[in-house]
Amino acid sequence: MRILILLMLITLTSKGQECNPYHTIPKYELQSKKSAGLGYVSCFHAQGVVAEVGYDNVFIGVLAMGEGHHGATYSFVQYDVQFGRARIYGGPVYRLNNQPALCIGRVGVDFQLYRWVYASLSLLQPNKDVNYLHVGLKINY
Repeated sequence: MRILILLMLITLTSKGQECNPYHTIPKYELQSKKSAGLGYVSCFHAQGVVAEVGYDNVFIGVLAMGEGHHGATYSFVQYDVQFGRARIYGGPVYRLNNQPALCIGRVGVDFQLYRWVYASLSLLQPNKDVNYLHVGLKINY
């Protein structure tokens, strides 16, 4: 019994115990390579909204168009490359409604106008016979 008490005393006194109820919470933050964008785009016969989030040059997003495109909504994955004040991107597209299908792709360029405000120009090609040219403004952060 004395050996057990001695072992307990050695164990309990060998390391200081933390009695503070206010423990620091570790911060789980991504590096500065994360970004997001929200924009208004328009083609010749419809307006739409584009939203994207990304990390380290790979972005996922949604492009929702208005009545001129029969309310078509597209999801995309794109890779971008920065060239000075321009951001060039491209990747595959999937149409989410109106006969869902994998589309050919989307390419574009964003030109920085002021801080987070960009002019956006993109080409969406749903199939080999149709393509849509979108222009607009985008806020990238």
